[in-house]
Amino acid sequence: MWWATLLLQPHAVVLPGDMFDEGKLCSDAQHAQLLQRFEAVFSAHKTDHWHVMLPFTFRSIPLVITVGNHDQPAPPPPGYLAEHVEAARLRSEIAFGKDSCTCVRGHVFRTIDTSSVFYDVPGDEGGRLACDGLACAQHSTGASRHHVIVTHVPLFRRSDSVCGKERGPGGGVTYIARDDAMVVGEDVLAERDSLLLMQTARADAHGLGREVSVVLSGHTHAPCFFASPALSSGGSGSGSGSVNMSSIDVLHATLSASGWRMRPDASCALLLLPDRAADGSRVDLLPLPHEYLCISVVVTACAATVAAAYRLSAGAWRLKRRKES
Repeated sequence: MWWATLLLQPHAVVLPGDMFDEGKLCSDAQHAQLLQRFEAVFSAHKTDHWHVMLPFTFRSIPLVITVGNHDQPAPPPPGYLAEHVEAARLRSEIAFGKDSCTCVRGHVFRTIDTSSVFYDVPGDEGGRLACDGLACAQHSTGASRHHVIVTHVPLFRRSDSVCGKERGPGGGVTYIARDDAMVVGEDVLAERDSLLLMQTARADAHGLGREVSVVLSGHTHAPCFFASPALSSGGSGSGSGSVNMSSIDVLHATLSASGWRMRPDASCALLLLPDRAADGSRVDLLPLPHEYLCISVVVTACAATVAAAYRLSAGAWRLKRRKES
């Protein structure tokens, strides 16, 4: 992580969930150890909000986090291990927070925990997705800036056939092939829930005079970038079933996993946001070096260091012998 922030000097780092593999199963002590490891790997620290320390500087940048299905258990059915599950969800909330707004150079990053919607919990009507955007109220030029939604589970799509060239045709260790059908409730949100989420997010953005311009997600482990008009269902309670079209296209970016066990597609991405949302946005995939390459570099560097140290010590020993003779 440190090399990416050192080379790219981003204004913020976004993690769309699944920071842990065992977050929903581990004990409290194990969770604390995982959190310490997370802080070390990402050079992260938390005050009121999470930040990433930039290497070799005294600066920090915002770290925008939303939780994934591996970070916390799903909401339980009534009476089924409810106390244990709620306690595990509470520790995740304490560690990473709930849905929030983060302002980065006038752009709003809105995190939405989709786990309840993903598992279709009865009675969850999505009202908790609302955000007043006060974090950016102090920016007088904020009205033209981007409104970015960060969620773990992607919004509904039938398959990855809509994705750009970054998405290869085949499947991988933990993801399906490009043309395979997405499974609702396993790979993507239901279409109804996706429309509700976008409707709520757009109403929130309109309160700031903005449009939702980017939706960042994770979960599927394979990169997928595409632009489409923002759709939302008709007004709440209207019963008309009409669909409203946004004035700008929305960039949907599903980020691939950054772990080597997701080989060969471990990567991160660089999101470029112009000052004006109407000017669009762009996301570039940044593949991580293959683990064998990294291991080879480390082994070579160690061998070179040992050889250099041997030559220096041997030279010093010969110089000492000459002086003594």
